[in-house]
Amino acid sequence: MLRTMGAIGLALAAFAALGVATPGVKARSLAWTTIGSWQDACVQCTDPNNYERPQLAIAPNGAAVAAWDGQRGLYAAVRPSGGTWQSPIELDSRLGRPKLAINSHGLAVLVWAGQAAMESAFIHVGHGTWTAPELIPGPESAPMGLAIDAHGDVAMIWENFFKHNEDGGIVLASYRRAGVTRWPAPTALAGGPPSHHRHYEGVANEPKIALDAHGNATALWHEDRTAQGNSATLIETSTRPARTGGWTRAIVLARSSDFIDDTMLAVDARGDAAASWHTDGRSLLATTRPAGHPGWRAPVKLASSPLGFEDLGFGNTLAIDSAGEAFLAFHSYMGNGIEPVRFATASTSTGHWDKPILLGDGHDIAIACNGRGDVTVTWTSAIQAPSEPPLAERIMVAERPAHAAWRPVAQLSPNGHRDIEPNVGLDAKGNTTVIWLARGGNVEATDTP
Repeated sequence: MLRTMGAIGLALAAFAALGVATPGVKARSLAWTTIGSWQDACVQCTDPNNYERPQLAIAPNGAAVAAWDGQRGLYAAVRPSGGTWQSPIELDSRLGRPKLAINSHGLAVLVWAGQAAMESAFIHVGHGTWTAPELIPGPESAPMGLAIDAHGDVAMIWENFFKHNEDGGIVLASYRRAGVTRWPAPTALAGGPPSHHRHYEGVANEPKIALDAHGNATALWHEDRTAQGNSATLIETSTRPARTGGWTRAIVLARSSDFIDDTMLAVDARGDAAASWHTDGRSLLATTRPAGHPGWRAPVKLASSPLGFEDLGFGNTLAIDSAGEAFLAFHSYMGNGIEPVRFATASTSTGHWDKPILLGDGHDIAIACNGRGDVTVTWTSAIQAPSEPPLAERIMVAERPAHAAWRPVAQLSPNGHRDIEPNVGLDAKGNTTVIWLARGGNVEATDTP
């Protein structure tokens, strides 16, 4: 449901009435507002050095988990199904660059970079507390992708640097079956120095991972290969069928002589998949894979940018519903501060992508959908009103119910704020939660009933 945000003062008053006391953390929960408006921001952490996008995961029944880095450590907050956000707690005294995932039963897993190794914790939202942190075997790093299926199988992927290469290195994956109490040793999927079976040096990075309902895993990354003075960048993928328990040899989806960035991956419960990336900030490409088919279709160019500023050229994000409909939201930098936010959709059964449509202007895009095809896109807009101070930014959101038209774009944060890095999630009924970094480093969230 499209809703507009109410006054921040109401949220602050509601928090004061709760009297919640947690060191360095403030939490507030509000009664639902009237139909037709967003609930006021209901989670806030007053920890002024937040730089990473807050993580958010929502189960079909509305159970939710949020996690973020603050100046004093790693925080997490939960919201039981039908309930309100509970007080955030500190899970680690260090910054963790966390990743979150939740399954259809409300079992959530959180992975972060610990002091000497990555760590994980689990919680069944509404039915328990966080488990004690558990060390994950493998090189010290930060998680890049995380997924959990309905059975509780968990897949994680990350990159480890070699030779002090700051651009990436070796892609590693770990798969923890449901009921197993320890993480296994990771499997190297790509990258590394030349060896007796590989004549090239591979610098692999930006890996993503996803699971279908049967526990089959799909991984995606890009790799820069250099051999005898020649170089190329490849989009590669590997799968781990649950019946065999082993990762397949990587296959190449695309090859480019240009810089590749922003690899994205989405897989539905049946195994339908979509992937997207951009090359040198000039072209945005996407491809699909129907469930039950081992091969991916040839990539399709969806948009071009005249500037080609690598990181500035494009930003994109993917989601997929239970019918295999893929949703792609992206922004492209056109110069002079113009960053159109656009949206495209494709059926994985046919591979046809619709022509992208314009949603607004901005960056820091996030997208989410539910199984029936309700989809929400949120982003940061830097378009300023005449009276606003420099660097003012606000959170925008657009919603499209399944098989219906887009509703008008809503503004979630007030003029004059600098609110950035939103994230979004939907439950099975289409209720939306958006979380972002608010002015002063606060972490805030807002919900629809």
